[in-house]
Amino acid sequence: MKVYIDLSGSMFEMGGKSALEYICKSLKDCCEFKGIECGFYDFEGNEIDIFDLSPKPSEIQTLKKILKEDFNVIITDGYFEGFEKLNAYALAFSIAADKKRLRLIAKEVFDESEIIKLAEYYISTREIEDEW
Repeated sequence: MKVYIDLSGSMFEMGGKSALEYICKSLKDCCEFKGIECGFYDFEGNEIDIFDLSPKPSEIQTLKKILKEDFNVIITDGYFEGFEKLNAYALAFSIAADKKRLRLIAKEVFDESEIIKLAEYYISTREIEDEW
């Protein structure tokens, strides 16, 4: 599973960094338990350390180029530059997340309280594709 994290400033407001670390650690642990590789990246495709996150501009046009072929996961509040349909599942980050916008750009949208549900859904869709 490749997880792309929106690192725009809004993601770091009111304890956002700690919440991001918790979400990422939970996804990583769930994937490890299921035997699935899990990596974390910024919207430019650079691998990042989930325990050393810092704000930087995030543009969806760059991310769209990365997400052409395979389904991936994005963690975002929906407040970033650009508007493109993505080949990804979205985890709506924060109570102020723009879920309406996320539903327009992502294949499926999950609340941040549904971390394990997102991982299970991702894993189950991969298993179905492998059977075909």
